[in-house]
Amino acid sequence: MWLKLYLGAVAMVVLGVVPVLARNRMMTTLEINHSSGRYRICSHVLGLQRGQWKKLPLVQRVVVRYFSEYVAASSDYQEGDFQQAREYILLFSVPDSPTGVILYRHPVREQAVAIACQIGDALGVEVVEFNQYQQVSVVQDAPPPAHQ
Repeated sequence: MWLKLYLGAVAMVVLGVVPVLARNRMMTTLEINHSSGRYRICSHVLGLQRGQWKKLPLVQRVVVRYFSEYVAASSDYQEGDFQQAREYILLFSVPDSPTGVILYRHPVREQAVAIACQIGDALGVEVVEFNQYQQVSVVQDAPPPAHQ
């Protein structure tokens, strides 16, 4: 009986600790390789990296776009059961394309803009933001071209 309780306790600890470690050790990164003209979005979990390299499109600018939708908070759909889910989507704006390449989604505007500015710096392009009213504003200008 003691052995069964001990094994049960160990199983509970393992089942409880692994998801916590995985959640606390999970990270998403964007890697850009200028020399090969490729990028990838990687998920890192417990030291393991996963993500496929894709061809880097000709990026005109980095866009932060506000997005929201209403979701049902319960299945009986009573009044007031809907909640607004908001997020900021980071995209590559690509010439002659009606849609952008979605890179990342973030719930906090300030952090989404900061990430977009870092990407804009890395690619040498401007960063723009579309707010909830679809008004556009330049957040960061493209850096001047380097003199050779």
